[in-house]
Amino acid sequence: IGGDDLWLLRTDGSEPENLTADFAPGIMDMQHPAGATPFLAWPRLTNASSLVVRTEGTEGRTYYSADADGHLVRLALPESAIDTSMAYSVETQQFVVPAATDSGLALWQLDLETGARDPTPLFRSNELLEEVDRPTTRMVDYVNAAGDRLQAGVLLPPDYVHGRKYPTIVLVYPTFLYGRSSFDHLTEPYARWNPSLMAASHDFREATSLNRPPYSQIGQLAASRGYVVVYPSIPIRDVPYEELMGNVMPAVDAVTAEGYVDTTRLFVQGESNGGFGTIALLSLTDRFRAGAAHVPAFVNSISSYGIMQGDERYGDYPHVVRRSRVEMLGGQGRMHVPPWENPERYMRGSVIFHADKIHAALLLTQGDMDFLGMGQSEEIFLALTDLGRRAEYVRYWGEGHRFASPANIVDLYARTLAWFDEFGDIARNERGELLWRDNRVISRGDAPPRSREWMIALLAGDFDPPVLR
Repeated sequence: IGGDDLWLLRTDGSEPENLTADFAPGIMDMQHPAGATPFLAWPRLTNASSLVVRTEGTEGRTYYSADADGHLVRLALPESAIDTSMAYSVETQQFVVPAATDSGLALWQLDLETGARDPTPLFRSNELLEEVDRPTTRMVDYVNAAGDRLQAGVLLPPDYVHGRKYPTIVLVYPTFLYGRSSFDHLTEPYARWNPSLMAASHDFREATSLNRPPYSQIGQLAASRGYVVVYPSIPIRDVPYEELMGNVMPAVDAVTAEGYVDTTRLFVQGESNGGFGTIALLSLTDRFRAGAAHVPAFVNSISSYGIMQGDERYGDYPHVVRRSRVEMLGGQGRMHVPPWENPERYMRGSVIFHADKIHAALLLTQGDMDFLGMGQSEEIFLALTDLGRRAEYVRYWGEGHRFASPANIVDLYARTLAWFDEFGDIARNERGELLWRDNRVISRGDAPPRSREWMIALLAGDFDPPVLR
């Protein structure tokens, strides 16, 4: 792609051929095959006769199949198609695209040669979640400890009542910044329904782009079950561990000042780098009743630098493919140099050295094929059990850094919300609705907390009495 056109470069030394000289609008990028780049030579398309390109014009973004003769056929995508998540079959020249609406997910099949004016539906899923109402969104301004003017995104329960103080989950991810445009995607159908499509992606070639971390959607379900969910902006300049409090707690205070938060029922959760952020915050403050860390990174910066990837350990080059090392040096870990060059910095950035300061209950969830390995979760879990603190460690076999099994994703959601319900002393009726008195959720009293199985039934909308216990 060059100059908004699609070019064919042959290896025989002939002049480049502009395949779209008479075509408008301009070509933005290649969508498929997976891994395509603006300088992808045609033979590398594994004998594909067509590729898929994206355009931007007066009609918005559109998609075309293109062949080596310059023939372009517009693809008739469903109106609700997720335009960045598609699968392509080289052998059959079929194009599979997911579509997301409030009614759930669907997969549609299109023929690249004809454009498929009538896409073929393959299957639908998550239709049972149609009854989950969307939360209301708010943006709250605040100033962090460094003087930066930031915004936090807030999800309010669909049935939010002004004046009530709600149990609140702070969902953290260091380095993420939120504004209105970047936060709105959390209430779009794509963000609501995409997790269970991850399993479907395994049935199609080159469909890995469908995978997304499940924790990017758990805030939706938490809000639908009565929680306020806060997404603080967390810019990081130096050592992440040392900057979390100055970014997160001013956001919590600002949201509390808006009148949404029951400060006696405050929780923190996050995945990956957010898992690290969750554990770190529990070691820095006692304001949170409980935390949930999913596939946490960088618990111990030293061992994070030195581990082999869980999904590469038995490969031929585990000493070469080391994403965790890359993240520690130049990515989210912010260590910049190996540990032997600056061991003091590694200790400053490692929450494992502050495990004795964690008093809140911590839920750890981990896939055994995570490229980060299982060691980070194991280190903090063993430290907390040695200290006699309340911790639970759940391992999901066969899962990587991003979960794929729908059953595991549902279990993860249910465990997390049941964990917060338990340690927040939250009472619900048989329909799963919060019970209130004087604008606060009442205590369970002597009643036991709801089980994980009950929460699974609640999330699935299955209220068959034998399931509820």
